Amino acid sequence: MSVFSKKIYCLILLFLINSSVAGATGSIEVFAIDCRTNEERQLPEIEIFHNQHSYGAWRAKWQESWDGLTVDEQFEEGVYYIEYKSIFGKIERKKVTILNGVKQKVYLCMDKLNHKKSQITPLIDKLKNGEKYTIQNTFRGSIDYGIESVIIKKNNGVYYAQFKKRQKRLSKKEITLLRYFEIELNLLRNRRKFCSWANEFLLSYKQNRIEIIESSCEWNGWGYLLKKLGWKAFEPKKT
Repeated sequence: MSVFSKKIYCLILLFLINSSVAGATGSIEVFAIDCRTNEERQLPEIEIFHNQHSYGAWRAKWQESWDGLTVDEQFEEGVYYIEYKSIFGKIERKKVTILNGVKQKVYLCMDKLNHKKSQITPLIDKLKNGEKYTIQNTFRGSIDYGIESVIIKKNNGVYYAQFKKRQKRLSKKEITLLRYFEIELNLLRNRRKFCSWANEFLLSYKQNRIEIIESSCEWNGWGYLLKKLGWKAFEPKKT
């Protein structure tokens, strides 16, 4: 093969490779989940970005929103970002790498939150030795009603939690759990949605009383908190 023929061959090969790469496409199937429990959640509107430019916005149909959304686009191979709003009203981003011929399953954490960046100071961090505070939750549903309380105490630098007639010493992990619970609850203060039930929280510390109504239908922070503390919360029927 002459030098000229070799050059022509290399040019044709490069053209075929570039054509193949340019035509490489993949698709996206998006799911919304609670990352604490891996339970599915309702999928919000999503927007997809590529090279800092919006590729488009999608909203799942109601019947699809709990089962995932297949975005009917053929995306070229590359790195994309999916933007969505969490249950706390924060805009979050999820990085996705699209591969040729692959339907990429993407799971969005609806409860994603950087608690360490919060400006909220939880009551548990205000407690001094000999002090306590109470978290009271009143459930109000279409056919259900109930009241439960957890009392948090600090004695000699040790934290305790009391639920009904049971009391336990809190570990560092459980203290963090209570701290995160209150941060999330405060962020949900103005995130009300139409729901068939609601949780009316009353946090009492010294002479201070904080009332917060939580009706997001998606958080279930109270049930998750008590479960992690080894207890079981009252569960209203979801109608």
